[in-house]
Amino acid sequence: MLKLRQIIPKGALRILSKHGFRLVGPWKEYYQLRGNALLIKELPLKITFRGKDRDIVKELKPFVSRVVKGRNKVSMKLKGSRHWLVLEFE
Repeated sequence: MLKLRQIIPKGALRILSKHGFRLVGPWKEYYQLRGNALLIKELPLKITFRGKDRDIVKELKPFVSRVVKGRNKVSMKLKGSRHWLVLEFE
């Protein structure tokens, strides 16, 4: 089973956890099905978390190479990876 810490640096996961962000979307379903990717249509390159604190973007800057800001969403490309970390704000 693919672990999130293999894709996202541990430091970034700790920051997300500290601020109370939770995993949503197909990646959440993947873990609920205990890594059975055959039951999921696709596992996208973007990993989405949902939370409230917008100050987290500054803390995650060392882990990302590119930041794209939207109205209620921020997408960040992880350094040395093709995956994107998407933060949705409530």
